[in-house]
Amino acid sequence: MRGHWRIPAAILAVVTLMIGGLWTALLHDLERDREALTASAGVDALNLARAFEEHVVRTVDDIDSILLLLRHDWVKEPERFAERAAIMQTALGRSLRLQVSIIDRDGHLTASNIPDAERLYLGDRPHFKVHQIDGGDALYVSEPVLGRVTKRWTLQFTRRVPAPDGGFGGVIVLALSPDYFADFYKTIDVGHSGAVTLIGLDRVIRARASKLPAPENPLGRLVPGERPFFNPAAPAAGVYRAPSSVDNVQRIGAYRRLANHPLVVLVVLAESEVLAPYLERRGTTLAVGAAVSALLALAGVLLARSYHHNLAMRDTLAVKADELAAAGERVQDANRKLKELARLDPLLGIFNRRHFDEALEVELLRARRAGTPTALLMLDIDHFKAFNDTYGHQAGDECLRRVAKAVCAAARRPADLVARYGGEEIAVVLPDTGAEGAADVAERIHTTLASLGISNVGAASGRLTVSIGVAVAPPGPEVTAAHLIATADRMLYEVKRTGRNGTRLTSLGYAADVMAAS
Repeated sequence: MRGHWRIPAAILAVVTLMIGGLWTALLHDLERDREALTASAGVDALNLARAFEEHVVRTVDDIDSILLLLRHDWVKEPERFAERAAIMQTALGRSLRLQVSIIDRDGHLTASNIPDAERLYLGDRPHFKVHQIDGGDALYVSEPVLGRVTKRWTLQFTRRVPAPDGGFGGVIVLALSPDYFADFYKTIDVGHSGAVTLIGLDRVIRARASKLPAPENPLGRLVPGERPFFNPAAPAAGVYRAPSSVDNVQRIGAYRRLANHPLVVLVVLAESEVLAPYLERRGTTLAVGAAVSALLALAGVLLARSYHHNLAMRDTLAVKADELAAAGERVQDANRKLKELARLDPLLGIFNRRHFDEALEVELLRARRAGTPTALLMLDIDHFKAFNDTYGHQAGDECLRRVAKAVCAAARRPADLVARYGGEEIAVVLPDTGAEGAADVAERIHTTLASLGISNVGAASGRLTVSIGVAVAPPGPEVTAAHLIATADRMLYEVKRTGRNGTRLTSLGYAADVMAAS
């Protein structure tokens, strides 16, 4: 009787392994989905932060220019200060409302474009003291303060006013409502619980916009000092994950420190909103997995009991065997699909180096039989290390994907093959293509990338460019894949050596080669 349990026990063990394998695959897939959504949210937040950074820099520079112009007018013709301020306001229109004041050296409000402004004492304000103590001439951006004249919360942009003898003559102040930045931030959708914040390196919140109301006014609040953007050694831009110090909502944040001002632009997306598609799919997947597991377990138990209690149920076992065979065929189909995926580069979605090596050998054999030429392009992104160092590896990966997409758009024939050769290097095999056709494809690549306008501050041009080496092989047994690759690579090196951002082409078997600058 003991032997009768061997096969049922084996059946139960197989079912257990199948259930374990099913859940391993499901959980792995769910985790990968979560990581992909989180990474994508970080990239989106960084892109938004870059746009907000440009707006803040432009606004602060405009305000500083206004301060410098009005300070010059005040020093030369103080009696025309209000007139000059009115002219400046007319030029700016309603987009930027100016509240400009002059505080004399003793701390009293002596001039303002605010009607009927009283001669208040403002010498105790930090934005006055910083210029009174420091003899330098730098722009100062205050934390939010409640104006004694306007009775509203404002940010004070100030500069020192020199006295005739060169000493301290007072302070010129331009007050700007934090709502100016917040209203701009509201034009961009960061979700119901997302937020955009302008923070000083002194950790004080200057402006904030979010559809989710804060428990209390966030202006002037301190942000925790352990945030990465307060660490001078940290990159100037990055992504992090932490609960908000304003409303304690868990968020994925992207920050950018301004290069010339002590300010940080912060874009945060609510993790619950970012992961909402994942959580929905997770619930469905877990429910399906539980149902399939229950069915597998039930089928295993019934099959084991059936075999143990009644050997006459062999017909039923045969049916189950057929079902297992069908499952094996599905596994084989899945394996075939996995082999197909193994030919692709997981990051760029184009063919990988292994498939490129095999395909090039096959293409050269076909070209010899058909008597047609074959062209090979070797493409390398210029100053890519500087790009990675400046924008981060996630931005570098996105850059590689955009370049690969541009190359695929240029090499658009069905027979053309685009593959990642290694690192930031991409290879293109062009069957039945001579020198003229290869040069056209290379030019299309340069043109497409130029139209994308990808920034690269590490390059002299400030834009992302590529260098392309081209080798054209006539049909013949003397041209090997290794020879063609080495020749194209040598052409690529020549472009790099002579200035980058160009194409160099040579046809094997001919005396001359061609250099094309992009």
